[in-house]
Amino acid sequence: MTAAEVRYGHWPSPISADSVAAAGTSYDEVLFAGSTLCWLEGRSDRSGGSVLVCWDQAGGMRDILPEWANVESDIYGYGGGAWAAAGGSVWFCDNAGQRIRCLTAGNAADPTPLLDTACEGIRYGDLQATPDGHWLVCVREHAGRHGQGGADIVAVNVGGGAPVVLADRSDFAASPRLSPDGRSLAWLTWQDPLLPWDSTWLWTRTIHSGQPVGQPQLVAGGHDESVLQPGWGPDGHLYFLSDRSGWWNLYRQRAGHVEPVASAEAEMGAAPWELGYRSYAFLPGGRIAVLLQNGPQHQLAIRRPDTGRLHLVSLPYTSIKPYLTACGQRLAFIAASPTRGPTVAVLDTATGGLREVAGGARPAEPAYLSTPEPVEVSTRDGATIHGLLYPPTNPHVTPPARQLPPLIIRVHPGPTANTTLRLDPAVQYFTSRGYCLLDLDYRGSTGYGRAYRSALAGQWGVLDVADCIDAANHLAGAGRVDPHTVFISGASAGGYTALRAVATADRFTAATARSAIIDPATWRRTVPRFQRHHTTALIGAWPEHADQYRQRSALHDADRIHAPVLLVHGGRDHIAPADPVVELAARLHTAGTPCTLQLHPEEGHTLRSRTALTAELDHYQHTLSSQTRPAPN
Repeated sequence: MTAAEVRYGHWPSPISADSVAAAGTSYDEVLFAGSTLCWLEGRSDRSGGSVLVCWDQAGGMRDILPEWANVESDIYGYGGGAWAAAGGSVWFCDNAGQRIRCLTAGNAADPTPLLDTACEGIRYGDLQATPDGHWLVCVREHAGRHGQGGADIVAVNVGGGAPVVLADRSDFAASPRLSPDGRSLAWLTWQDPLLPWDSTWLWTRTIHSGQPVGQPQLVAGGHDESVLQPGWGPDGHLYFLSDRSGWWNLYRQRAGHVEPVASAEAEMGAAPWELGYRSYAFLPGGRIAVLLQNGPQHQLAIRRPDTGRLHLVSLPYTSIKPYLTACGQRLAFIAASPTRGPTVAVLDTATGGLREVAGGARPAEPAYLSTPEPVEVSTRDGATIHGLLYPPTNPHVTPPARQLPPLIIRVHPGPTANTTLRLDPAVQYFTSRGYCLLDLDYRGSTGYGRAYRSALAGQWGVLDVADCIDAANHLAGAGRVDPHTVFISGASAGGYTALRAVATADRFTAATARSAIIDPATWRRTVPRFQRHHTTALIGAWPEHADQYRQRSALHDADRIHAPVLLVHGGRDHIAPADPVVELAARLHTAGTPCTLQLHPEEGHTLRSRTALTAELDHYQHTLSSQTRPAPN
């Protein structure tokens, strides 16, 4: 068979499941510790936690913790702010028992436990060390049982002793930030059933000799305002992000009044699934570096004090994680592009010089990489939704004449999240084999302002599904894809949408659901406490809307699903447990619906097994091979 005769979906590709896994190193929580740059690195050859890596010009790059140490906070179920450094010491959350350990020059082989909370049902995160290294300020979660619990802000003396409570318990707390002189504390709170991308409150309090003084003072926030990432500037003023304008923009409190600092129709913050995000950083001369997000794309801008305007910085990246850190003129961040994986980079903001110090892997030569194009789709009710379309790409295959490629619509998890304009080896795994793939930001996604983010309220499992169908019809109608072979795939909340899509419409040829939420009523009881009331916003209050929960359950829909389904799940998934998936598979088999269930007993919510990817490809190829195709026009 000649290359020109190779059918879409069956192209030979050098991008294997192994190469996808090998390119899966993650980079997070980059931060300057003095003049040394450090970050967390999740490596594909390690299970659980991350490695703390440091780099400087003199010593190069090195791991600084013992090999057995795994850095990870489990606070709120999603973690964040797992390490801090000051005064020559490093503190980190050890995922074995959620201990906080301290590393100094004298105990490098065995970092000293500062707090051991394994038996107390307590978790720590969002660590911040005082400049002198004498105190560690952090969030302490009381995990509780049966949905109960709370969080407070505490200070821990590195010399020992019980933690000092700086801010009393609320349902949730985040972002404790001490002023440079140590006399003021800022932090965030929110209460059930609210979520931090909807409603938070920003507080300050006076601190004297390590103890809180007086009552907390409210700075900003409320039921209709999400405030994120408070931080004290070199000028002594309190800065923060707020979406009071409809976009997360930068503000500050000065002389008792709140004023805008940087304004744009763009998001300067990300939905806080994890603690410790930092989307802006202070530079010399009163300048402020800030991230700007428009849909899937990020840009870096610098606000100049003489004009008060934002000036875009030209960079070879389209995606930047919400971790900016500065040391003098140097600004470090984690960035990527459609042709380069996540990269730890350092920018000299005075000269424009850029240095990449880690990362940048790709799974294959650039010729095999599909370049995404932004797409906009008009929905049936007159709205506009957004996505990234990846066409089939393979330099050694000529597409067969008079045929169109199959489409995979990939639904992101969350659902309060978004797709990003960066290299994803799993996408290239499929596009290099002749699939067209659409990463869809359905309504409810982040990156488009508060109104778009809130559009899914009460409509989860309905509006997101309609958006997927409209996107498929748009691409088929435009002659971009084969209208008879449209697959839908998603993980977690995206898996739920995929299952709802094949249950409520006949538009999709087959579905793949990884780590999927099956039954919202069950999920609201098993999901981490942080997200336990997410369904209240997405479907309605429980039990008042119990009928809607039942009607939108994949278990309720099982006899309406006729398209082939692949279910892939981890046996140790504590966010979306496997039992409902097993039950759904049994119901589908009983109904006669083709269903493959692949369980990975040792995997959690994030599936790392190479066989999960190959199973999805086999699922699509089998469907294509067994499909009766209409004659070409």
